[in-house]
Amino acid sequence: MGPRILGLALLGCVVQGMRKGDVQFQEGGTVEAGATVRETEQPSLSINYPVDPTKLQEKIGKHLEPDVYDGKAFVQVSVFYKSRVEMDAPLVGFVPTGMSSWGLRMSAYVKKDGEKGFVVLSVDVESTLMSKGCSWTQAEKGTKCGVIKVTEHAFHPENLKDPAAGPTIVNLTVVEDKAELLSIRAQLSDTVSNEAFQEWANNRTARFRVFGEDLENLERGVQNERLFEGKHQVEMVSDFSSAIFQTKSYFGDSWSDLDHTDPCRKGYCFLYSKFQFVDYAGVKVEDGA
Repeated sequence: MGPRILGLALLGCVVQGMRKGDVQFQEGGTVEAGATVRETEQPSLSINYPVDPTKLQEKIGKHLEPDVYDGKAFVQVSVFYKSRVEMDAPLVGFVPTGMSSWGLRMSAYVKKDGEKGFVVLSVDVESTLMSKGCSWTQAEKGTKCGVIKVTEHAFHPENLKDPAAGPTIVNLTVVEDKAELLSIRAQLSDTVSNEAFQEWANNRTARFRVFGEDLENLERGVQNERLFEGKHQVEMVSDFSSAIFQTKSYFGDSWSDLDHTDPCRKGYCFLYSKFQFVDYAGVKVEDGA
């Protein structure tokens, strides 16, 4: 069996198992079955919206607290091209699934008992199959899953090495159905001017999920081997429009004011030529039952 066929077979088994409820948590925080996945995103655009910590607390439940930078909490909107997805197979290691897709992920920077991490709020992808997989495996864990489409994209970080090649730019438009969620036109810098914030945002490995009617349940996973390559500051923004928070109904009307801010002009936006990480299966650490 070739590596790609093996990877797809593993993915199918994991998804079917989760649909049927075969993946269960045991007492003491162990997991009967799960999947370890390595993902590669090329490129990955990180847009960080500052938000009042009290407002964010309402979305992350009682077991977590917002992590703050200069007194502000942040919601990260990441637009990426998932170029490679690999499943960890017994005896042979990581094998490719052959799946790829544009995606948009929303996360919040949080902490629990001093440990820094992030909580995944939503995942939207172009691939219908991957969106169904998200719904089958993550929706019950509090992650909202959906479908988006990237209608326009142009990234030229390579021009930083050759100024004569033209401007170094990022052009990106994301839609949901026919509604525009995000549009950005900007130039990139070969240096990161807000390095302190970037380090604060990226140096965390705990992946949390909160779920239940009152967000009373908490799962903790680990995202290790986080590799960021080709770091660029997004600056000199010529056009930025956002309708993410007013479109995603689970945030509520009170969040729509974030769409009228421009976090990139404040130094909170970065482009990575490559972002790679390994996701390990989560363990339930708090149970409201």
